[in-house]
Order: sequence, then C-alpha cells, then structure tokens
Amino acid sequence: MPDQVDIWRRTDAERCPICAEVVERIREQLATGAGVGILKTAKALGVGTGTVHRVNREMAAVATELRGVGKKPGPYQSPKSI
Repeated sequence: MPDQVDIWRRTDAERCPICAEVVERIREQLATGAGVGILKTAKALGVGTGTVHRVNREMAAVATELRGVGKKPGPYQSPKSI
C-alpha cells in the first residue's frame, strides 16, 4: 500500500485560493481585539477556522519580526546580549 497517494493530505500550494479582500477583512476583525476570536471571525465571514488561524499566525509572525522578539540566544550568547 505505500505506492498509493493519500488523497486527503494537501500541501500549502494545493490550498483553495482565498481572495485578498477576505484576508484583509479577517485581519481587520482580529486586529480590533474586541473579544472576537478565531471561531467568531470565521463564522462571521463564512470561512473556515483554519483559514482564520493561518492568517492569525501570519500576523503574529510579522509582529514578532517587527518587534525583534522571540530570538533565541545561540550557544555562545547570553540572553542579555540579544
């Protein structure tokens, strides 16, 4: 059976495309911080929770890069030098 392809597994390149307008609306709702989480945002916009979660992770990654937070010290660096 190892020759068979698992039809239920998708890669990121195979995801259904989502329009930029919907992504922007997801970002706006998550950025307001008015108690609207992933589940409520997904239901309000008619998208899946995985889509909202992916956009949320992308937003968090960008924010982390801008702040410079999350850098781990190397083996020869003290945490204070970062």
